[in-house]
Amino acid sequence: GVRWRLADGKEGRAEPGEGEPGVDGWPFPTLEELEWKGDRIYLKRKMQWPQPELSPNEVIMMVFDALQQNDDPQLDHGCLVLLEMASEGFDARRRGLNPAQFGRVLRQDPRHEQLVGFVRPMFIGEQQQVSPTCVRQTVRLTGHFRDADQFVDPTEERDYVVQLSQQPDDRCWRIDSIERSDA
Repeated sequence: GVRWRLADGKEGRAEPGEGEPGVDGWPFPTLEELEWKGDRIYLKRKMQWPQPELSPNEVIMMVFDALQQNDDPQLDHGCLVLLEMASEGFDARRRGLNPAQFGRVLRQDPRHEQLVGFVRPMFIGEQQQVSPTCVRQTVRLTGHFRDADQFVDPTEERDYVVQLSQQPDDRCWRIDSIERSDA
């Protein structure tokens, strides 16, 4: 197997076929080994936490604004905001992913890699009321997206359907899912 060392001195071992190629041939840590070294204090400073007075569209814009600048003010901060604003049923929360793990999953999933670092978000159409405590909103992202490992026109657009539900315990709107609408 191959041994690797992280910047903080931790060592690991990867057998052939495990991990991914990294810098100078050293494999990256596996998803399970990936630690998030950020600080949740930025959520407080930027008021990026669930609040009952926020409308569903305000929650969506808070999350998409953070994802647009994912690594500002810290690595995978946008992913942290999405996890903070997600319901317990959101896939990454159910899986127990930390922001660094979730960021890697988003960047490696061709259906969701556009959620990080796009150029502009825009609401499309009216919000759909699914039930008194559940809504859907389509969001169009414009950006520099990849198709078959080649970047396409920077004005390329991708639509996502965001579903939110109002939680019974705190009356806050939380994101249940974000799915590509052209599936």
